[in-house]
Amino acid sequence: MRAGGYSDITISGGEIRRLTIGTYATAQISGGQIDQIWSSYFLPDANRIILTCNSGYLLSYTNGVVTGISGTWRDGSDFNIQLVNPAGSSTVFSNMTIIPEPATMLLLAVGGMLIRRK
Repeated sequence: MRAGGYSDITISGGEIRRLTIGTYATAQISGGQIDQIWSSYFLPDANRIILTCNSGYLLSYTNGVVTGISGTWRDGSDFNIQLVNPAGSSTVFSNMTIIPEPATMLLLAVGGMLIRRK
């Protein structure tokens, strides 16, 4: 699957072998089986690929560069995505924003209010 131009795709399920995000396209990912994500941005832009998952995700590194991410989606299903960094482009991870699922954010907010109250 390829997204280019000013397209905006939302992925919440299904199976994708290779997802390529290019030019000014954005992808919002919250589920499904994705084997690889490629990006062809020439400058880092952390708002182009938005990944929403449970907290506790793990990053894989090769020579100091993030080349994979694994964890669980909000529905509890596992994911393991290879991040492929084409030569001449910025890294996929530098174009990615990871958002913990809403319940985690709620717990963080409540904890912050309790600490402030004391």
